[in-house]
Amino acid sequence: MVSDHDRRLGRLEQRSPVTTIVCPECGEKFTAKGDLAVRLIVAEWERASGVEPSSDLLAILDHEHDLSGAVPDPIPHRNIEDWNRLDG
Repeated sequence: MVSDHDRRLGRLEQRSPVTTIVCPECGEKFTAKGDLAVRLIVAEWERASGVEPSSDLLAILDHEHDLSGAVPDPIPHRNIEDWNRLDG
């Protein structure tokens, strides 16, 4: 049985903004849900602490180029439903 807490977290996750950034060197795009800057700080801390970061951030963390200068994709996506509609 799913708790009320889990249902609320699920709804919040569905409403989370989707952020796409573009590598300034190779043009590869990376997409993740939520506040990407904050999530990357947490993921770096998790990795340094021996905890596996969220799977949607691994490609960003392991990318061969420095993404500190990455630029946002010009198409804003308000939430995952918008992204799924655009993704086909």
